[in-house]
Amino acid sequence: MDNKTKNIALSGVLAAAVLLLTMISLPLPSGSGYIHLGDAAVLLCAVLLPVSFGWVAAGCGAALADIILGFAMYAPATFVIKALMALCAGLLIKFFKGKWSIAALIISALIVPLGYLAYEALILDIGASAFVNIPLNALQSTVGAVLCYIVQLLMGRKQKI
Repeated sequence: MDNKTKNIALSGVLAAAVLLLTMISLPLPSGSGYIHLGDAAVLLCAVLLPVSFGWVAAGCGAALADIILGFAMYAPATFVIKALMALCAGLLIKFFKGKWSIAALIISALIVPLGYLAYEALILDIGASAFVNIPLNALQSTVGAVLCYIVQLLMGRKQKI
């Protein structure tokens, strides 16, 4: 099996992991969204796949979770936010050649609270509840970054370049 076929297969498996870890969730206090461990899988897409595959798997798995969980209005934003998170992590890890990967993961995790704040405040126009979600979105994505880093260390793997 060639590398492209392996990357496509692994992309499907990781998109499913993003979906499943996202669906195990708790609702946010504002009622507009939920908190989950899916961001760890989103970032694993960046660590285990080439950049050109990782962002697609991350965005698709996360957006599909929104649709299944009844938050379809968030699916387009989720696709973009989680894809950008994986893309940023993959590019930073590649740029630093695997060094500073925890910093790359945490920097990429900042895309989540900023992305949802922008979407909720500007597109959905839901006002104050957009700001209420910032701390939990930041916590969720930072925990995801740390968990991803731990899994990366346990696997003894570096990001594919």
